[in-house]
Amino acid sequence: MTRAIVRALIGSIVGILLGSFLCISVKAQDIVGNLVIASRTTIDGVPAINGTTVISGSTLSTAEEGFSHLTTLAGDRINLGPETKVKVDREKGTFRLNLLNGRVAVRGLTAEVRWRGIRLSCSSQEAAVWEVAIVEENKVEIAVVRGEVSAKGKNQTVIIPAGQRVLVNLESENIFRKLLGWPARAGGATAITVPLALIGNEEAVVSPSEKK
Repeated sequence: MTRAIVRALIGSIVGILLGSFLCISVKAQDIVGNLVIASRTTIDGVPAINGTTVISGSTLSTAEEGFSHLTTLAGDRINLGPETKVKVDREKGTFRLNLLNGRVAVRGLTAEVRWRGIRLSCSSQEAAVWEVAIVEENKVEIAVVRGEVSAKGKNQTVIIPAGQRVLVNLESENIFRKLLGWPARAGGATAITVPLALIGNEEAVVSPSEKK
């Protein structure tokens, strides 16, 4: 009887340890990055703080004057602007961000941004610095500051080099259209400003209306 109890106890302990190990492994696989800065930001509706770990499948939202800075496991940097909502996940090691509202700025080689079936990713050997902003229900603007970005639609693909911006219009037969002027706009005359944290010591991009 005593031996049976000992064997049962050992089995239980091994089961608990194995279960804990598997749980930790699953959690590690689900981690997509870390919120270095979280100002007026929520994750799945819960207020986030600096240093919060972000799990695959999470929805991040910023308030009217909120912003956040996310660093992925691969070292890519993602900045969320005010009134922005995204859903993040990881597939085969690739960080993916689904833009639901607002605007994001990206610096990196591997991060992919998706919007309404459009896939955006770095296509250059160096880390690209670029921005995406929803300007209308069926339109987004993409501005590339450094490197190149590939924009893939259902039947069309374009490569956007540094210094150019493109309008993606789902209501148009030719969904990609090169725009004149710089930088991209996040609706009205408000510029998307690339945070200094993304481009090092270079001057941040500002719209003509913001220059004094």
